[in-house]
Amino acid sequence: MLDGIRKAANNWLGRIVLTIIMGVLILSFAIWGIGDMLRVQGNTAVATVGKTVIDAEQVRRTYTNALDDLSQRSRTRVTTEQAKAYGLDRQVIARLVSEAALDQKAKDFGLNLADEDVARITMAEPAFKGPSGQFDRVRFYDVLRQAGMNEAMFFNEQKRSLLRRTIASAVGGEPPPPQVLLDAAYRYLTEERTLSYIVLPPSLLGEIAAPDEAALKSFFEGRKGDFRAPEYRKVTLLSALPSEIGVDLTVTEADLRRVYDRGIAAGQLGSPSKREVLQILYANEAEAKAAAEKLAAGTSFEALMEAKGIKPADANLGLKARREFADPAVAEASFALDEGQVSAPVKTGFGYALIKVARIDAGSEVPFDTAKDSLGELAKAEKLRSDPKIQNRLDEIQKKVEEAKIAGKALAEAAPLVGLALRSIDALDATGRDKAGKPVSLPGSEETLKAIYQSDIGLDNEALRLKDGGLVWFEIAAVEAARERTLDEAKAEVLAKWRSEEVARGLAARAEALVKRIEAGEALAAVAEGVEVKTAKVTRQNGGALGAIGTGAAFAVAPGKATSASLPSDQGRVVLKVDESRASPLDPASGVGLQFKKQLGEQLGEDLVTQYIQRVQSELGTKIDQRMLQNAIGGNSGS
Repeated sequence: MLDGIRKAANNWLGRIVLTIIMGVLILSFAIWGIGDMLRVQGNTAVATVGKTVIDAEQVRRTYTNALDDLSQRSRTRVTTEQAKAYGLDRQVIARLVSEAALDQKAKDFGLNLADEDVARITMAEPAFKGPSGQFDRVRFYDVLRQAGMNEAMFFNEQKRSLLRRTIASAVGGEPPPPQVLLDAAYRYLTEERTLSYIVLPPSLLGEIAAPDEAALKSFFEGRKGDFRAPEYRKVTLLSALPSEIGVDLTVTEADLRRVYDRGIAAGQLGSPSKREVLQILYANEAEAKAAAEKLAAGTSFEALMEAKGIKPADANLGLKARREFADPAVAEASFALDEGQVSAPVKTGFGYALIKVARIDAGSEVPFDTAKDSLGELAKAEKLRSDPKIQNRLDEIQKKVEEAKIAGKALAEAAPLVGLALRSIDALDATGRDKAGKPVSLPGSEETLKAIYQSDIGLDNEALRLKDGGLVWFEIAAVEAARERTLDEAKAEVLAKWRSEEVARGLAARAEALVKRIEAGEALAAVAEGVEVKTAKVTRQNGGALGAIGTGAAFAVAPGKATSASLPSDQGRVVLKVDESRASPLDPASGVGLQFKKQLGEQLGEDLVTQYIQRVQSELGTKIDQRMLQNAIGGNSGS
């Protein structure tokens, strides 16, 4: 058709006809076409909070990143249907609406930040620091690329985020929690229960007879979604890794010394120097100075503790290396003192403190000559990331590959130009496995896998710059969609799941019968029927062999009562009785008490911020277009 138009335009009659046709088209667009088109394209608002509009592109980008994060955490590609069941769409729009409410308040308050301050704060972010501990521009741009943002978008969002934090800090702060709440929360967290229990293993049920074909088919039909074949992608990869590009690297003694010095600082080469520290906290600097004056006048540190009602055990922060102290100011002061010395007032995260070094453990460091033979690989890895010869070669390879791509060449044609081998992967799922379920080795592993599943057939993908400095290009050659498998294909897995559920059902019935006998007055040992009776002490945070489900069951009944729960990893079922419950009292003046008060205050502050945001949303007026929301995320199938 285009060839016909070009031919027609070569003579005067054709040009006149084309002019008339195009004139009619332009007139018709002007009358009804373009106006409708502009109206449709202009309506991209998914939600509004006051004067702030949340558009479809912002929702789509945020949702895609959240879906990718969820997929990575669950080690499987999460579909849109699964994400909706999880409530991801609601979480994303709720977050964006909350941020918009605070953004609007920041504008109303006239808050702003200088670009220099935003840049300074950004450069201090740990996520953007390289192996040297300094801001790494390459890593910075990699993070932005993975988030689908450019530099301008990032700094705009960073400024808004910092202003939101300013408002949240002013509203929430750290309100002092009431003592009754502190006591109740501490009892809940520290409660320890002593249990007697028996384990009913799967072997207790003996051999489980296999189901007939009709029963197995019925079981499969009711759970087809559990046996779906995942999406697979055929991928072509071209990688330029520092260790594979033919640059000769010699590790020098200076390279080894740098790695050694960092290992010593991190306590990785021998035991570091440690300090056993006693600390007395004061509410303000004036009180701390007054106490320091008493020390200078001859009052002992122990007398000051006694005056504050602090027990030696509560004042003792323990024997710790510099990096193990939670508060950097305490660590700095502790390592500046000799044994037995007391510091001047030190400003800490909890107030002003006097610090006494009760004991010094000099530690033992591995000598350089002893350690250097084991540091070669680390020094080489660091050099591979930072050596200029490596970087120059990588830059040269990148330039040639990008020039080939601009010229319309595929990776298969670009590979010979840079002397690198092309790799083809026939099938790769979102967890990084092939059709046999075996892990597929990828340069850049998780990072590359994520990028592959963010792309599609025919898309021109930018080079991935890996953490070790390497480069990866890839093309999606084919996509095999996720599908439901037949019973024959999934038979082994279906049988395994059927047996697992039959065992769980059988053990649950036996456990329920035993619990009833215990509740009727029989001792656990009497109903155990030859199974060993064990004892354990558990907390809500640490249930040991009982696992999360068993621990939850142990705290769901009153002392003296019995219950049962499934054990992790198909180990069977536990029948338990709670023999005793104990909870430690909270000493509000102790280091633990002060730390717990701070943490609970932070949680109360977060609750206050949440309530404030809800109030702001109500005042400003919040509207969410559910149809536009579903349109915005509808393209992210995740499958």
